[in-house]
Formats: sequence, structure tokens, C-alpha cells
Amino acid sequence: MTMSFLHKGNGRIVSGLGFDNRGRDVIMISIESSSGPRLAVLVSASAILAMFALRSACGTETENLNFSILPAPGQVTVDGKADDWDLSSGIFACGDVENSRDRFAVWIHAMYDSDNLYLLARWVDPTPMNNPGSSKGDYGFRGDCLQVRFLTAPDLDAPEVTAMLRSRVGKDPDPVRTSHWDCWMDRDGIDALGAAYGVAFNEGGPGNAKERGAAQAFRKDKDGRGYVQEIRLPWPLLVKPGVRLKAGGRLLMTVEPNFTVEGGGRLTIKDIFRPGGGVDRVFTFSSPGCWGVATLEPRGRLEPRPVRLSDGRQFAVKLANGVPEVDWSGLKRSELPQGFKTVSFSLPEDGYVSLNIWNEKGEVVRQLLTCVPFPAGSHQVMWDGLTTMSVRRPGDPVPAGKYAWRGIWHKGIGLRCSTGESSSTLSERCF
Repeated sequence: MTMSFLHKGNGRIVSGLGFDNRGRDVIMISIESSSGPRLAVLVSASAILAMFALRSACGTETENLNFSILPAPGQVTVDGKADDWDLSSGIFACGDVENSRDRFAVWIHAMYDSDNLYLLARWVDPTPMNNPGSSKGDYGFRGDCLQVRFLTAPDLDAPEVTAMLRSRVGKDPDPVRTSHWDCWMDRDGIDALGAAYGVAFNEGGPGNAKERGAAQAFRKDKDGRGYVQEIRLPWPLLVKPGVRLKAGGRLLMTVEPNFTVEGGGRLTIKDIFRPGGGVDRVFTFSSPGCWGVATLEPRGRLEPRPVRLSDGRQFAVKLANGVPEVDWSGLKRSELPQGFKTVSFSLPEDGYVSLNIWNEKGEVVRQLLTCVPFPAGSHQVMWDGLTTMSVRRPGDPVPAGKYAWRGIWHKGIGLRCSTGESSSTLSERCF
């Protein structure tokens, strides 16, 4: 049985939970005004999915500029735990913060000591560590995999480095070393850690990185919705012989976290860029000129840097029990219509609302809201008594009469739709 939450009183949106015939949770909003007859909302599944896809396509990517590598506060054990980490500096990376920050995202942190560079990736992932590939012959980046790229040199401002960044070269000049790392767990539970040297991937690699001191560990979150990946890379695997980086030193760095998505697809995020470097999200792997500058900070326990989005907006980060949290206040922006007739409704959780005004003939006279984001709670919007406007023509005043309003709500991701009968009203069920 599915509950339709149809309300015939004062025009509130009434929401609640029900179950379909397979026992799955169903959430639905049905909106109706008391000033008119009960009117069915019939919206095609394809239309709703198209609306959702359009909204998702408009999602905003993170675009964090530069990076801080903190000194390790003590001995670091590579065990997939963060209890020996200084998490005060890191970046949050996501390809669509409006819709996917709670499903496909990752925190990247880094530390160093005299012997090693350490990486910690704290993944938000509904299907942790499910890369379908084999480390015996498949590419790790086709599923859950952290790709990270470094360019090291004694001085990033040296002529040989700046010339390399201005134009594509076939080989790294001395004493520059570019390394491209793929770090992942394969379908058999084998952790794979390897790299290719050279900006053009044509200068060999470190060989068996683990035999040379590299290490990697994974740990799934208790709630099953993410995991921690911890990596140790000895400095000799990252720099050319004779080069040594110390506190205050700089290198170039960018990250490409990859996710396995339903059906074996791949979702990729690109982040850590250089200010003014011209962000290249397509050929990031071969464009070190856009990679961010990562500084070996002389001290740790820094003030957390805000999360920066590709549109320039920034969101404050604070530490809660030593773990960074983002204040997303103001993330979802909307311009609500102005008017004189109040429409009141409430939502059980954050989501997107589409709302239409109907006349007594059952015709839609105004599309008042179209996939507008609202947080959980009570809200009011206004109707100005005009019909739906277009880019060529403003809305016209509606004639005197009775008008009803109804709408539909969804969470913005994971939407599936089917039609069904409920209380003699044909309505859309979204779950």
C-alpha cells in the first residue's frame, strides 16, 4: 500500500512515509488547495527524470586552489585509520555539491616527514571499494581509485620548470620528476599501488613500489557508506636522485578520485588547481600547468581552509572533534516569485519542489515552481495571479474564479517513478 498524503484542508503540503508492495520506503508530497476541486497530477516519469537530469547537469564542482601538506605530528602507521593524522588542512572534492556531496565525494589530506609523503582519502561512497577490475591487467581508474599526480623539482620557479609548464614536452627535464599514481583495491581484495614517470608517461616507473617502502591500507566505514584509504610514498619514489624537499618546499599536485557507479560506469572528479593556471578538466593528466601548488608547511594545526566551488563561492570549514565539517548554508539558491497570494507547505527533508496552479477546468494556468530547492521545514511562496510567462511574453492576469494548487517533491538524486491509484486519484509516486 502506498500513502498519497492528499490533504483537503487549508492547502498545506502534507508529507509522510509509506511502503510499496515490496516493502520499500516511499516518500511523497501531494499538494492541494481547499479553494478548488481535487485535481489529479499526472506527470510522466520521463519528464520528471529529464527535469532531474537537467538539475544534476547544473550541479557545481569544487575547485580548490593550491594545497597544504602538513608535518606529521608523530609516527604514522598505515592502517586505514586517521587517529594519528592532523586533519586541520585538506580539501573536499565533489563533482556536484548541490546533489552529490553526501554520495560521491572525498576529503583529501596529506602529511610528510623526512622519509615519506602520506596521503589520506576519506571517501563518501555508497558502494565502497567495489572496483570491478583486476590488478593483474585492468586499469584501476575505471572504478574506485585514487589517481594523484605530482611534479617535483628543487625550485618550481626555475627556467626549466616554467618552460615545461608553458608548453607540452616529450620528456621531463632534469631535475624535474612527474609521477602519475594509481591507488586502488581490485575485485579480489588486492591493493594496487603503482605509478608512471614522465609528464608524457614515457619514462618508466618506480617498479614494485611496495618493495621500495610504499604502503597502502583501506578501511570501510561502519555505516557502509564510505571508506578510508591511507598511503605512504617514500620521497625517493617522487623526486629524482639528489633532490630533497624540506619544510617550506613546494611541488605541484592534482587529484582525480574515481568512483564505480551502478552498472559498471565511472564517475571522475578533478581537483586541486593552480590559481590563474587555466583549469583543464579534460586533459588534466597531461597539463601540469594547471596543477595546484602544494606547500610543505613548516607547522601543522592550521585553520581549516574553506571549500571553494568552480563559481567562486566558498563555504566555511570547522573542526568538530578534530574532523573537518563544512557549513553548506546558502548552497542551494533560488529566486522565489513575488505576489499577493500565499501558498504554504512543509517538507520532511531537503529537496526540490515543482508546483502548478490549476483552474476549475483542470488546466494548468501557472507553473509557479519548477524544481526549486528548499530545505526541510515550513515554507511560503507567493503567486501574483498571473499565468505562466515566457521569454517573449509576460504572464496575463487570470480571470476571477477558484484555483487549486498541487505539486511534487523529490530529493534530487536516486529518483524513480511509477504511477498508481491512491484514494481514487491518479498521482505520481516518487521513491
